[in-house]
Amino acid sequence: MRVRLLCALLLASFAPSLQAADLTVRFTGRFQPGTCDISVADVDVGTFEAPSFDTVGVTTPVPFEIKRSRCPNELLTLHVMLTGAVDASSANYFAIPDTGGVTGLAVRISDTANRPVRPNQRAADWFTNGTEQGVYALRAGLVKLGTVTAGTIRTPITVQITYN
Repeated sequence: MRVRLLCALLLASFAPSLQAADLTVRFTGRFQPGTCDISVADVDVGTFEAPSFDTVGVTTPVPFEIKRSRCPNELLTLHVMLTGAVDASSANYFAIPDTGGVTGLAVRISDTANRPVRPNQRAADWFTNGTEQGVYALRAGLVKLGTVTAGTIRTPITVQITYN
């Protein structure tokens, strides 16, 4: 019995000692303000006779609005850009695709002070003042750049809004 006890003590003295350590795991994250709901309706610039553009170089601009709602009050500035195909005759205008048969025209967009909104460039910084809703007013018209032919126009222009 003493031999067994002596063997057990001898084996226990050679066994590695157990050690413990506490580890800390850090969880990180980022909470950003939400986004606004943005809407804009399609714009009908009107119906015209192609020969009338021989004397009139531009149409009367049609007003339209970009509307925002449900904006968190942390979003103080919205950066507005309108993107689309640039007309080959002038970088100031949006091109009208030739799929509808119309040639010689381009779309001109401006703000309410008649300052042009150029394709693929920042149109404005839209300050929200921490309010949830708002309207950014613009105008669109047609500009004669060559011989106008009859047809229909459907010009896709994308409204891009980035925040702060």
